[in-house]
Amino acid sequence: MNTNALFKILFAFFLLYLALPAIGGAQSPMSSLFWVCWLAFFVLVIGANVGNLLNIKTNSSVEKVKKRTNSTIGKTPSSGI
Repeated sequence: MNTNALFKILFAFFLLYLALPAIGGAQSPMSSLFWVCWLAFFVLVIGANVGNLLNIKTNSSVEKVKKRTNSTIGKTPSSGI
């Protein structure tokens, strides 16, 4: 799984390498907006794959609290008789 994330990171940097000459030639505001969006997507791809490489997961304690509260909502307290 780590090799897949590493391959994606390397491929994203390869695409950035190919796109760098064209980024400098952006003349119109629309082309500049396109390159800003493209670079933002590049950062998202790199960030997601670095998170995958570092094995960063969602906050499991928050999920446990949600499960605990959802499981106790429908229950009534016992009278103990």
